[in-house]
Amino acid sequence: MSTPADSLNSNTSQSEDIVIGRSGSPMVSEFLQEYRSRSISPSPKQSIVFNRDSDAGLGHLTELRQRINGLEEQRLQLTTTHNEQITNLEGDVALWRAQAERGEASKQKLEYELAVLKKALAREKESARSKEHEMKKNLQQHEGMNNELATKAEELSKTLQLRDKETRQVVEAFKKEVNQKESEVKRLRDENERLRKDKEQIENVFAEQENLYSDAQEKLANLRMERDTQTESVRRQLKDLHYSAEREERFKKEMEVALTKIKTLEENTEAERAAHLETKFNSELIQLRVRDLQGALEVEKAAHSELILKSESMSKQISDLETLYSKEKLSASDLKSQLERVQSECTSVRSRLSAEVEGKHVMVTDMSEQLQIHQESFAELKEELKKAKKRQAYLEETYGGCMKELELLIDNVQQMNQPIGKRGRGKQRDTPSPSEVLETLRQLTNDFQKRLNLASKEVTRLKTACEKMNNECERYKEIMWEQDKTNKDLQKKLTVSTKELEKVRHSLNEHQTQTSAFKVALQRAEQDHYSEKNKGQDLAEEFIRQLKSHEDKLENRKVYLHGLYERIRSGPTIPGLTVVSLSDPDWDQLTGVVQDQIAALMNAFNQANQKVSKLTSSIRHKEELLHKTQEAHEDSLNKLKATEKKREEEWTSQRKKMEKHYERQLADLRNKAEQKENAQQAWSSMQTATAVKSELEENCGRYRQQLDESQGHLHSALTASSLLIGSLLAYRAQIAELISERESIDATDLEV
Repeated sequence: MSTPADSLNSNTSQSEDIVIGRSGSPMVSEFLQEYRSRSISPSPKQSIVFNRDSDAGLGHLTELRQRINGLEEQRLQLTTTHNEQITNLEGDVALWRAQAERGEASKQKLEYELAVLKKALAREKESARSKEHEMKKNLQQHEGMNNELATKAEELSKTLQLRDKETRQVVEAFKKEVNQKESEVKRLRDENERLRKDKEQIENVFAEQENLYSDAQEKLANLRMERDTQTESVRRQLKDLHYSAEREERFKKEMEVALTKIKTLEENTEAERAAHLETKFNSELIQLRVRDLQGALEVEKAAHSELILKSESMSKQISDLETLYSKEKLSASDLKSQLERVQSECTSVRSRLSAEVEGKHVMVTDMSEQLQIHQESFAELKEELKKAKKRQAYLEETYGGCMKELELLIDNVQQMNQPIGKRGRGKQRDTPSPSEVLETLRQLTNDFQKRLNLASKEVTRLKTACEKMNNECERYKEIMWEQDKTNKDLQKKLTVSTKELEKVRHSLNEHQTQTSAFKVALQRAEQDHYSEKNKGQDLAEEFIRQLKSHEDKLENRKVYLHGLYERIRSGPTIPGLTVVSLSDPDWDQLTGVVQDQIAALMNAFNQANQKVSKLTSSIRHKEELLHKTQEAHEDSLNKLKATEKKREEEWTSQRKKMEKHYERQLADLRNKAEQKENAQQAWSSMQTATAVKSELEENCGRYRQQLDESQGHLHSALTASSLLIGSLLAYRAQIAELISERESIDATDLEV
């Protein structure tokens, strides 16, 4: 059976849960805890002890749960990490084993290839040595043959001297050509002079035509100016005519208005006469007015007639001006046509003359080039003639000796060609003629040419054989070098593979030690897990005991909440709320009163939060403004500092330059002083010394002025730096004031 206390406790717990759910803030939970602590209980000491025990039990339970969860998470993390490490280590071990097996297999292959290559290298070295020995022998034989052929070539070169005779004929032909070219050069010079005269005449004609063209342009400009002035006068007269026509129209309109008025007045007078005889006086007055109007009309008619006459005269003048304008137009068109015709003629003449001038220029350039070529060829021919004359004299001097030497050579060659038994048996012959000597020489040269051709063929054959042997030697050398390179690469690969094997073995040992350490750590982790399981079971038992004690405490709290209504009535009321007096307090009514008070407190709290947010936003805005102003001041300070640095650098550079300049000037002054001393010592050059002295005095004055100016510049720089320092001090004072204002604002914000 449920008692009213139990129902009241359940209702209170439900209402508290509803309020906490609506508010969802820690302030509400604190308020409820305070409210519970203030609520009526049968014994305040028991309620305090009860609250302390319940809070301690709940805290202990939460701590135990957190510990259990943390231990389980640690255990799971350890197991996962250990499993991942074991799998990674096993995979690494398998990879290293496979790499070690591959390295051993590659090592065996490389050793076998090295042995094969060594055998092949030994064979190739032996074959190369034998081939080199044979090649050396062949080269020695070829060198002997080459020496023999060189001696034969020297003997044959002597025969070429006979061809010098042919050069005489060539020299004579060149002389004839030179004479012809000299005559052509004279003719071309005459033509060039004639062309220059024609060119001068054409330039004079062209200048005259240009003068005529400039005069025609000036006349055309004057005619255009006159035409513009006449057009302006015609425009003015047309404007006057338009104005007079407008005045005539205006007068016509006024006349029509006056006539309409007269008609209306006549009608009115007739009506008045017919209607009343008493209006005679008025009619007379009207007649007087009409007479005045008629006089005005007559005056206007006279003016109108005058205007008509003026307009007729103006129209006549306009017609005369139009005729003049048409005549001027015709004259201008004639002048234009004449100008265009003159311009076209000028352009045609210009183009024709320019074409002729260009053609003449081209002709002149071509002729000048030809002249230069002929002159160069003439000079070359002269030099060749001189050389030929010298050669002819030399040949005439050496002709007799050459003929004797040729005869001796022919005899020697014939004796060399005859057999040994017939030598010396020939009778002494008379001196042969040059034709016979030449025929014998031709026969001998033909024989020697045949022998030379045979020898050259043998030489070419031997050269090709030598080239083939050289190519084979180079190819074998390249093969040997490649084999040496492959051997070196294989040795390097072997050393690298041995080093890698050592590294793999070392890493395997390290992995084995790590796996043993991980196994030990796994065993320890399993032991810790077993101990943690036991601890978890103990904690679960403690949790059950704590739950039972917590339920007992909740029942005691339900009894404690019965005095809540009396506390609300007897306690201080919240402004804006009225506590309803209830004879039989139901739980619903009590919860409604508590909810109203909590809502009022929450509204006040929200208003306070809004005020705080507004104040914080205003403070932030002020801080942002202060920050911006501070940044602006900092930027300005940085700029001022940068400008100061630049100015200081400029001043320092200027100062250094000035010092260097002063040093140079002082050096110059010292040099000049030395010159002055030398000048004073040299009394002989007194005039020059006085001039130097005056110049030195002027330079000294100038240098003094420059020194004064530099001192003034330095003083101005010092004043500018002092002003900048003063401005910086002012900025620093402003920054200090801003910092103090900010600190005061922060202090006021903290107080708020």
